[in-house]
Amino acid sequence: MEKFIKRGAGSQLIYRNGSAGTIEIYDIKVNRPDWRKGIGSDMIRELIETENPHCLYCFMRKDNVDAHGFYLANGFKEVAVIENFYEEDCKDAIMLTR
Repeated sequence: MEKFIKRGAGSQLIYRNGSAGTIEIYDIKVNRPDWRKGIGSDMIRELIETENPHCLYCFMRKDNVDAHGFYLANGFKEVAVIENFYEEDCKDAIMLTR
């Protein structure tokens, strides 16, 4: 079941609890005018404080430079590159964990 953390109008983090204390982050959305104001980082901190996961992980498009920098700045590390992960356009993904 998907769960949500919301901030203001239009900013949210969508996630799902997995097995053995893992959580997959499906999506983080922050309105562009609100980028670099700490909203996404605050939602990740709230997720960690609320759920106390053993491991967080996510998949992101390999060519999404902004998301890549965001996740690295929030303590995530690259663990794999998966070729043709996104079926609709055959784009590669990076799996990150924290």
